Amino acid sequence: MIPILITVSGNRKNILHHQLKHYKTLVKDAVVFINDSACANRDINDKSYDDAVAQGANTYRVNYDQGFIPTQVTNVINHYRSKYPKEWFIIADDDEFQYYNDDLPNIIDYCLANGHRYVTGGFVDRIGVNGHLSEIKEDSNIWSLFPNAAFYRYPSCKACPHKITLASGNMQVSGGQHFAAIGQKAISAKHADHQLRYPVDRTFTQVHHFKWDNTVVERLLAITRLTDLQYSEECMVQHKALEANGFHIDINKPDYYCQYSPTAKYDSYKHWPHVSALMLNI
Repeated sequence: MIPILITVSGNRKNILHHQLKHYKTLVKDAVVFINDSACANRDINDKSYDDAVAQGANTYRVNYDQGFIPTQVTNVINHYRSKYPKEWFIIADDDEFQYYNDDLPNIIDYCLANGHRYVTGGFVDRIGVNGHLSEIKEDSNIWSLFPNAAFYRYPSCKACPHKITLASGNMQVSGGQHFAAIGQKAISAKHADHQLRYPVDRTFTQVHHFKWDNTVVERLLAITRLTDLQYSEECMVQHKALEANGFHIDINKPDYYCQYSPTAKYDSYKHWPHVSALMLNI
């Protein structure tokens, strides 16, 4: 079985074009929810959104009154997927590029044969040259632009490093798509042997995270004004960490496990076995 990509975009304009190119050969369809309130002042001819249509993505309009709030995004994703319980979906924010150590149809077939309904993974933060917050353009080679792979997000602000990366339509996810959920209860990442979870010793998805570009400072500040207090506080801590380091990331800090890795391959990030083990204990 080949999955469908489902993503939400709108709080930045420079990444969706690259995301759709990344997943184009991995999925049979793409569903993009575009946040009208975040896009209210954008250029109507913005190439990113034109390209979403040109690449065959199904686009839907949503409106978050206060901007990009994780719980609202999750509700949209859950509601849409629940209408297609037998389909499988790659669930990814527009700056999340997933990599697996096996072909997706093989993973889904194994899930179907063994009663698993979701696959998990964690962030690999992509960092610019010398830790700079680089500018993403339409024609950028983003792997060269952000050649460093790192475990930055959690050490810098204790933001959750986990993601649900692939799931059946009848498997709900919790706020921020960080955990699977049954009813109102999230399934802890430490429950690595949960019967519905694809075995983490078979694969733990790398979610290459292209968040740290030249727009991130403005985006962090905007989120600190939202009413989702936990997420707002995380973003304030992230902003302060960047500010304290002159608005660049210290790629030499040991806790970040940073490695020069400008290629898009699962086995390129040599710290991954250690970093993923750390994540599974958070």
